[in-house]
Amino acid sequence: MRLMTIDWMFSLSLEMDILRNTMHLAIIYFDSYLTKASVSKAELQLVAIACFVLAYKFEQKAPARFIDMFVSQDPRGFSRARIL
Repeated sequence: MRLMTIDWMFSLSLEMDILRNTMHLAIIYFDSYLTKASVSKAELQLVAIACFVLAYKFEQKAPARFIDMFVSQDPRGFSRARIL
């Protein structure tokens, strides 16, 4: 599942024009978190989004707009409160 999530992260970074350094930092955060916590399949994407938000804030300094890109209107998606 990690590989599929990382692949999704790369696809997303290309779609959203995220800097390469930001992408690599997000993966470092993702891997670090996975070594310390047990995460269900359903939560992997949420963890990846959180890692993106942290890396984006650190590297590109505009997380509010970035977070809004992940907020889903779909009831099965993630709310802004859940991402934060």
